[in-house]
Amino acid sequence: MIWLFNHQVVFLFWSRSGRLHQYLFLAIMAGRILCVMVTLMTRWWQRPRYVRLVNDFQRLAHKKPQVMKLWKRGVISKVVSIILSELFQMLINFVIIYESLTLQMSFTIVAISSITAQVNVIVSQYYFGLLNIHGHYILINEELRILLDEIRSLETERRKGVFTIKCCELADQLDAIAEIQFQLQALVKQITSIFGLQIITMSTSYYMSSVALVYFCFIELRSAEVTRMLPFWGRVLIVLEFVCYFTDIHITVHITYAIHEVHATLVKLLSNHTVFGHGLDERLEVTLKNFQIQLACNPMKIVVLGMYELKKSRAIATVSSVVSSSMVLVQYNLKNF
Repeated sequence: MIWLFNHQVVFLFWSRSGRLHQYLFLAIMAGRILCVMVTLMTRWWQRPRYVRLVNDFQRLAHKKPQVMKLWKRGVISKVVSIILSELFQMLINFVIIYESLTLQMSFTIVAISSITAQVNVIVSQYYFGLLNIHGHYILINEELRILLDEIRSLETERRKGVFTIKCCELADQLDAIAEIQFQLQALVKQITSIFGLQIITMSTSYYMSSVALVYFCFIELRSAEVTRMLPFWGRVLIVLEFVCYFTDIHITVHITYAIHEVHATLVKLLSNHTVFGHGLDERLEVTLKNFQIQLACNPMKIVVLGMYELKKSRAIATVSSVVSSSMVLVQYNLKNF
């Protein structure tokens, strides 16, 4: 770390920033380093659980290989947002110290950027796991929709033998869907438990980085000194970094709410069985009721180490807090510097 933050880079950044900038920079870097260290320790400590988790995902993917097609857009959007965000951030650093740039300083900037990249890799692992679960939920929702349509069509079936056989087949299919749904919900709890400490440290790092980024962008773009120091395309890079960074956060956070939505869709589809006509096979009726009881007893909740739940209202409150904290820092800067 002493080599990483060599005196030339530190001096150049420090000489062009206020004391508040320095404190924020140190806090952000400390948070990201802590996140990486916590991840390394928990990976070693929980490696058997991590291996079982990967094996569970692989078994589900072998059962339904078509789920891989549903990953494509989510994976591409996440990778592109990470690359652009890291690239723009690194380019901004190069622009700021361009006049005094040396080969050693270039390596230092790349090394510092790699810390942020490692944090993004950690976030991506949790994101890709939830993205996998989201894809399986979409598949079982489609299967359940088709199955319920077939159950409705049984109302017109007059042949008793065919009616009984079809009811048994549909009951088996419904049991299979219920089993997969139970596995998916168990995987949500398992992956959230394994990544619990990382989620807390990453959330803290995201919060500090978001507050600092809003503050930096506002202060840097309104500062006459920085405006003279940065060319037009340098200011464009700041705006692009702002957009890409918060787009990446939105992609990461949105997947948790997307899982809530597809789970709610499944519950709504299954609740429609109450409008079926009377006379369904007893086994099929029991299977439908058992599936409903399973969903009622296990509502979808993504709880981090029993401390707080990941839900949309909390995200909105966090965004409001980020804006408020940023404005406090801006007012402090305007008053004291």
